[in-house]
Amino acid sequence: MGKPCVINMSFGTLVGSHDGTGLSDRFFTSYISENTDSIALVASAGNSGDENAHIEKHFSTTDT
Repeated sequence: MGKPCVINMSFGTLVGSHDGTGLSDRFFTSYISENTDSIALVASAGNSGDENAHIEKHFSTTDT
C-alpha cells in the first residue's frame, strides 16, 4: 500500500543484558538501519509488571 509499517514488539523478560548488545537487539538495530524509510519498531518496556523489579512513583498534584 506504500505506507510505513509499525511493528509493536511487546516482549517482556528480565533475562538478558538489556543494553542493546543481545542478538535480537542487534538484529533489529541492523534491520531498522537498512530500512529507515519504511519501518518503525516499537517495543514495550516489558510485560513483567507483576514481578518486584520495577520502580513505582505516585504523583501528586503538587509534583513538578
